[in-house]
Parts: sequence; C-alpha cells; structure tokens
Amino acid sequence: MKTSVLNKSWIFLFGVWLLFAPHACGGLPEDRLDRVWERPPLSARVRAYWWWLNGNVTREAITRDLEEMKSKGFGGVVIMDAGGAEQNGNAKVPHGATFLSPEWRALFKHTLQEANRLGLEVGLNIQSGWNLGGPLVKPEEAVKKLTWVTLELVGPGQVEKRLPEPPSNDGFYRDVAVLAWPVSGQRTNRPTLKHYKVKALLDRPAFQGPHAWFLANSAPKTAPFVLDEDQPVPGEEDTTLEKIRDLTGFIEHRSDGTYLVWEVPEGKWQVLRIGYTLGDWRRVSTHSDNWEGYALDVMDAEAFKRYWKEVVEPLLDEARHFLGKTLKYLHTDSWEIEYFNWTAKMPEEFKRRRGYDLTNWLPVVAGFIVNDRVQSSRFLEDLRRTLGDLAADNHYRVFAKLAHEQGLLIHPESGGPHFTPIDAQQCLGINDIPISEFWAMAKTHRSIDETRFFVKQPASAAHTMGRRIVAAEGF
Repeated sequence: MKTSVLNKSWIFLFGVWLLFAPHACGGLPEDRLDRVWERPPLSARVRAYWWWLNGNVTREAITRDLEEMKSKGFGGVVIMDAGGAEQNGNAKVPHGATFLSPEWRALFKHTLQEANRLGLEVGLNIQSGWNLGGPLVKPEEAVKKLTWVTLELVGPGQVEKRLPEPPSNDGFYRDVAVLAWPVSGQRTNRPTLKHYKVKALLDRPAFQGPHAWFLANSAPKTAPFVLDEDQPVPGEEDTTLEKIRDLTGFIEHRSDGTYLVWEVPEGKWQVLRIGYTLGDWRRVSTHSDNWEGYALDVMDAEAFKRYWKEVVEPLLDEARHFLGKTLKYLHTDSWEIEYFNWTAKMPEEFKRRRGYDLTNWLPVVAGFIVNDRVQSSRFLEDLRRTLGDLAADNHYRVFAKLAHEQGLLIHPESGGPHFTPIDAQQCLGINDIPISEFWAMAKTHRSIDETRFFVKQPASAAHTMGRRIVAAEGF
C-alpha cells in the first residue's frame, strides 16, 4: 500500500494498480529486454488507485500528487472518489466536493489538464465508491431478488382470500405469479427442522430462504470439492409441471391488499405467491458523503443507459479534449451486491434465451421439487445461466459499447471477485483490460491465500479472449 497525505488536503494514493503485459516484449533481443525492464513503456508502468477520500481534494493537492507520481515513474492514475470511515472504525475525513457536482467536475478537469501536461494516463471510476449506483437510481432500477410466501387452501368451494405479502425490503414488492397445485398427505407448507436438542449454536448471516437449514462438519479442508447430486427418489416430487395452475389472472389488487378469487377444486392445494423485492445487498458501498443510494440492477440495460446519460455524460463533457488521450479508461469496482436473482424482464428474457416459459418452474426457487430433482436442477442451471448472460449482455457489453463510442476503454472488476451469480470469465472477457485484485495479509478477512489472490482469473480471461494486458488492484 502506498499512502500520501498532503498538508492542506486529504488525497490518498490508496493501493497500487499494476499492469501485466505478457506479450508486449516477446521475442526481443536480450539487451533490448534489459533496456525495456529498466525503462518500461507507459503501458507497463504502475498506476495509483488514487482515492479522493470523501471528496476532500484541492487543485494544489492534485498537482502535487501527480507531479510526485510522475517523478517516481508512475504511468498514471485511476481516480477513485470514495469514503471509508465506516470500515474498521476509521476516523472520518471532512467532506469536500460531492461527486458529480460542478465543483467536483472542475477538479476532474484540472486533473486531466495536469495529467496531460505530465504525460500521465487517467482512468475514472464512474461513481463514488463501488456497487455501481447512487442517489439517482430509482428503486425500479435497483438490484432485485425473488421473495415468496405459501399458504394452503381446501376445496371444493369459492374463495375470496386476502393473500399475505412476501417479505420485502424498503417497502418495494412486485408480483411475478400466483401458482397452485394439488397435494396429498402432509406435503404442504414444509416446516423447518425442529424438535432437536441444541448442543451448539453457529452465529452467521441470515439464510436466503425462509426454511433453510445448515449442516456443519469438522473435516479438514484439503481441496475444493462439489457435493454429489443425489439420485431421484420415486415420489419425492412435490408436483409435476402439468398439475401446476397459474392463478395470476385470478388475483385482484384492492385498496386493502391483494385478493385471490378462485373456485378451489376438491382437495388440498398448495398456493405459492412469488414476486420480487430489492436485494439484501442493495446499496452503494464506501461512498463519499452525498452519494448514498441504490446499486443498479446489472441485468437492466435501460437502467445502465440512464445512469450513463445522467452521471457519465456530464463527466465526459468536462473531458472532451482529452477523450482517448489523457483520459483512457473507465472503471467500476468490485461486486458486493451478491445475491440477486431477478430483473423485471426476466420472464421474456428467459424464454428468448432458453426456449421455454419459466413460470410453472418457479416453485423450484422456493424449494419445491417439480417433476423430479434432475429436471428441477436443470431449471436452476438454466436460470443461473440466464442471470450470467444478462449481466454480461445488458451491463458490461453496454458499458463497453458506450465507452468505445467515446474513444475510451473499460477495465471494470467484472469478475467479482466476491461470490456472484455470473460467468466471471464471460464478463472479464468483455473488458478491454481484464482486472481483479490481490491483498496484503490481514488479521481479519484477508488471512488466507484464497481470500487474498484473485489474479489468475483475469489472466485466464485475457489468455482466452486474446487481451494483451491484465491489471490488478493491489491493497
């Protein structure tokens, strides 16, 4: 980590951005290789992850930092307006210019002028903090997840029943479908595990499902592994596809709630009301003051385009004379929204990409087995594949297209490195420069190698996709 604190303002060179160009010097004579090593080209020089800490920046500090970096052999910077006081009890730096404000844009323009004078390249993180988003993102454009509730009805007979609403975040909920299927015995509304004598407790974050359970073990970890899939057991299915009835057309939205008006056939019926709400990890992280807000739904191309128009275009207007020259790259940082699994256009996108309607398969998401476990697992695989394809096509490809139209390149941390429901290689392959990160040893969450080193993944994507340069954020 490199840190530079100036006397009259706070600008942090927080972290180092490394470029690896494995093919740039291939085939050169030994004496030429020595010279290139001693005086590397601009494309291979280290860059600073240049934190504008809580926007507390001045023109004088910008000039001094850039001149110091130039004198030390840096090739450029990535401007990272960000906060950080909420992490590990750090003291808060006084707030300076708010990201995107006229004052901030003037400082950004001054940075480009000075970097141009010094022969340095500039990359720009297109927000304050990470998890792309901010105060201009509407709830409808934010990251989403499925949520549901079940109930039992007994027929025959006409019902006019007010449906319970599934759990939601920030009061945002939209229906996807109301489904029902006949059941026998005690198969409705499965209970959680109970009537067990508690011998130990594990404190951990909440599970995503309403009836989840956790199996702990003490076996030493010697290698990565995947649990075997159990074989289907006759009669284990909760229902079959042809028995599921779509009751969405039988619901009525009234002033006091949503009602199901339906002539219930004879017998017991399991009813599933499933919809979507905002994700649990749904906000911009580590932002400067005045940039709090929702993180974008990465599967919504129109949401990204609106963000580009309202946030990125005003910044590029300040950089008009430097586009593709001094200002070379646009950036977004690591994924920390994690457990999203829905977008408003998912039904039509799924059918277009996978070739069938997902509606009657949705009970699988809620933990029910439809047809058998093999077919249910195949549906989940198709759903996950669609999530990954939408993130790649509707976010990163759109990002790349809009940037390229301005003569700019992109290097977002599109592969994670946190757990994300995407194909990381697919997303990293869209980058002009695949990038991830590596960390110094820490006593907390960076204590083992597998949580510290994430460079092999972008290197693999670069090799596969023919990218000549790989980058890494180093902390």
